[in-house]
Amino acid sequence: MDGTRRSKYDVCLAGGARFVGKQEALNREADIITRPNCLCPGCLAPCPDRPNCVCSRHDTPPRRRVAPFAVSGDAAAAFERVNVLLTGAPRTVIVAATEDYVHAACRTRLGFVDDLECRLCPAEGVIHVRSASRIGVYDFGANRARVEALRRRLQSG
Repeated sequence: MDGTRRSKYDVCLAGGARFVGKQEALNREADIITRPNCLCPGCLAPCPDRPNCVCSRHDTPPRRRVAPFAVSGDAAAAFERVNVLLTGAPRTVIVAATEDYVHAACRTRLGFVDDLECRLCPAEGVIHVRSASRIGVYDFGANRARVEALRRRLQSG
């Protein structure tokens, strides 16, 4: 370790990370680009042991598991559609994106920031998905609803 203090809230800036406290992070509009250190860029992080997360990873407990998005036809085009849908979604900001991974921060109507990750797996013919609340224990179904709404928009278009 380099001795740097690590926080749950590392603000991603071009010049490096700046550490902020929880309350400051919740109060700042720029916080939507804050990325918790538990995320693994390029791969889907496992769900924490709280009910405020859903994921399509095979090791996710059944009550928090969602089906991955099925891809038919051109996988890259389907993933690009996911990126377009996320870019146009209200209160959503793309934090990181590559040709096979996207991480978006989604602000709820109550002002909390949740993380949505999608990973393209062309060999499996799916796009794996994870949506998790950053703070709290219960999300009252918000993350599952977000994933299913994205699924419906992807299938309709």
